[in-house]
Amino acid sequence: MHFLVGSFQMPSTDPQSVLTIHDMVRANRGLSQAAIVDDSGGEMGYGQFYELIVRTVGTLNSAGYRRGDRIALSLPDGALAGAAIASLTSGFTVIPINPGQTPSEYGRYLPDLKARAIVTLGGCSSAARDVAAGMGLE
Repeated sequence: MHFLVGSFQMPSTDPQSVLTIHDMVRANRGLSQAAIVDDSGGEMGYGQFYELIVRTVGTLNSAGYRRGDRIALSLPDGALAGAAIASLTSGFTVIPINPGQTPSEYGRYLPDLKARAIVTLGGCSSAARDVAAGMGLE
């Protein structure tokens, strides 16, 4: 998975401000080229990527999560994980964790992370989800 960074417009900003991924994606959401390309050639355009960011942050805000809340992320490597990290960091503190850990490893590490929630793949069993549910994490 990689992000394409060669053909986008940099938004004009105050030199003392910080330019984020969200800023760059928002400024380029009208471009037709891919923002993210995975190893198999799957693409996500800037417009789709921007909509994903807005939808992700909005959904979590509606569920009561706020800027700076710690969200654990357990997804396999690939474009989905990259898009999820970029989307979640637009509103939260993201803690990527290895999706291949055993239940006992999750049991050791998750409490130390002090995450309010964990993001995993939907529709499939996950040791991370099972352990998190046992700890009361959404």
